[in-house]
Amino acid sequence: MHRDAEAAYQDGDDVRSEKLLQALLRTAPNDAETWFRLANLYARSDRPEQATEAYQRSLMLNPADSRAWHNLAVVRLRQAQAALTQAHATAGEDDTLRAKTAAMIDLLQQAQSAKAPAAKDAAKP
Repeated sequence: MHRDAEAAYQDGDDVRSEKLLQALLRTAPNDAETWFRLANLYARSDRPEQATEAYQRSLMLNPADSRAWHNLAVVRLRQAQAALTQAHATAGEDDTLRAKTAAMIDLLQQAQSAKAPAAKDAAKP
């Protein structure tokens, strides 16, 4: 089932991959790697809350997994950028928060453009 889930993921069949991964977790709920793969799927399909929860489950089981820490940080950075963008858009022209949010957005964009080699099997959430 692991191979089928991975093949579906690689083929972009997120629905099938998710069903298979969830079935695997029903039989082995303490498998950190399956939680990690499910989190990657959620991140790729723009479900950041579910991705965050699955990465955290993976990390509870394997706190030394640098891939999960990395991907969790990427998801959270994207959430932060979206929130800051909304704050910037709703702040008035004379609001001091507008300049602060613009500066923070610039910093996050710089951080995201710093392309470090990704860990093996790390998703590009």
